[in-house]
Amino acid sequence: MRFFAVTPTSLLVGAGLAAAAVCTWAAQSGGPRPVFEVASVKLAPSPASCPECRRRLASDPGRIDYQYIQLVELIRQAYGVTWELESGTGPASIWSERYDIQAKIPPGASKDQLPLMLQALLEERFRLVVHRETKQRPVYALVVAKGGLKIQPVDPEPERTENRGTGKAVPGGYRITYDRITMDRLAVVIRLDHPVVNMTGIEGVFSFTLEYAREDALKAAPPNADGSVASDADSAAPLPPLGKALEDRVGLVLERRVVPVDVFIVDHAERAPTDN
Repeated sequence: MRFFAVTPTSLLVGAGLAAAAVCTWAAQSGGPRPVFEVASVKLAPSPASCPECRRRLASDPGRIDYQYIQLVELIRQAYGVTWELESGTGPASIWSERYDIQAKIPPGASKDQLPLMLQALLEERFRLVVHRETKQRPVYALVVAKGGLKIQPVDPEPERTENRGTGKAVPGGYRITYDRITMDRLAVVIRLDHPVVNMTGIEGVFSFTLEYAREDALKAAPPNADGSVASDADSAAPLPPLGKALEDRVGLVLERRVVPVDVFIVDHAERAPTDN
């Protein structure tokens, strides 16, 4: 992968856009922020004192029941942030402590209102204070390869929503099939050590299948007879790595870049929630 330093005037990683939309809901609707009818929030035992405790997240239209959840998980869900959440942000308790949370959702509340209810819960029970700022961060830019895009857009079907990709294991790797997925969505579902940002400038939806090797299969490839490392062509792994599969099959490449991104920072959160 290549490394470039670029400074676009504005860049929000995909989940950040969703978070911004959530935060402006109340202002756009003209009404108060929705809240849970009633909620119970309790500090759970530590993993050391309760090795049998297990994380459990359950919800339905009328309630949520979260067992043994970290506060950082709740923050991600409430504000729609993933990569933007600053590593190590806030007090250590949001990363280490576990909580049991049960709450009743008001009748008629929509699914889109749940993050707003969680925000209100965090602010009331944990005195959560957060802010956003722009910082330079390494990302993978999803761009069109020199040879051009190798897939064609398909006719969209308004009644169908794009999927995250359905996959299965194959010898030495994975086969993932995407059905009517946008480039923005593709960038979100590609999971690497840094965020992937769509910089293709391509609109429309696409359907294609991608096959690539597991990382451990590539690492296990034996060296050549002369002691040199096996190349992609003569590797024992039958499938290419993800980056090469994207370029060969789809006509996209992942480039390392450093760009300004919207970073989500936790300023304050109480370890012990206020009384129920």
